[in-house]
Amino acid sequence: MKLTGLLLAAALMEESSRSGLAIGLLLAGGLFILVGHIRILILAFRKGTGWGVNCLLVPVVVLFFVLIHWDEAGSMFLLELVGVGLLTWSVMLGG
Repeated sequence: MKLTGLLLAAALMEESSRSGLAIGLLLAGGLFILVGHIRILILAFRKGTGWGVNCLLVPVVVLFFVLIHWDEAGSMFLLELVGVGLLTWSVMLGG
């Protein structure tokens, strides 16, 4: 219910207000993704240099690392997913 109200309010906003909101969501989403990924990389390097280097260079390895170490890396991955959601919302508003 609240999400529907937020979407409706965003649709009824003036163009300048929507673009400001879109920029804010874009920055917040990018920050969430950046912080989540850096924290995953730090954890990967703490687990071993091989994990860290592979997570840094091969993006698919990050997913395997998160699945294997879900209890420690799961919250960071979810933070990244929230960031992707905010980025998607900002694109929809700015569209």
